[in-house]
Amino acid sequence: MREEILSQEFSFEFQQNFAFQTFECRKSFVDQIAQKIIDSHFHACLQAGITITSAENGRERNNFKFSIGPCSGIQACDDLIVARFLLKRIASDFGFSILTYEKNDIHVRISNKDIRHGDLKHVQDLVEKLNKIDLKNPQDASKSFQVPPIVTHTGRNIFKYRHDFYEQNPYKIVGKLINYFLN
Repeated sequence: MREEILSQEFSFEFQQNFAFQTFECRKSFVDQIAQKIIDSHFHACLQAGITITSAENGRERNNFKFSIGPCSGIQACDDLIVARFLLKRIASDFGFSILTYEKNDIHVRISNKDIRHGDLKHVQDLVEKLNKIDLKNPQDASKSFQVPPIVTHTGRNIFKYRHDFYEQNPYKIVGKLINYFLN
């Protein structure tokens, strides 16, 4: 089975959403500190050898995200765990803590050699098949697997899996996704 997994050449990208627990103060002050935390976190990840590709503001106030990968499943999981640890430590140095609630979900972009070299119809068929699996996702399961807009704009064949809760174990997510592919 290990050889079968390796032959698939899986690639994973994690996008971790998060928010800060802050004390009551001026919005501009919080925004300045939040930006310092994000920048410090990004540089600390780079220094630690983590495959971090972005760190930025989210769509809503006090909502942020960073992305890990693309890299192999185990490396992506290891990098995400260490990046979360660094984020918590750096935020605490500034007097902030990380909020963990269901809006702070994780998105996983996954591909393998068949997906990367296939056509968009192949990816869409796979997403449809995977959405029929009982995912036990607290959100609408029909939206758990998606073809992200980047595919139609760039032709880069991947698909996205959305999972709720910040503290979700990335190793379990990767294991579940690989099982979906192999079954």
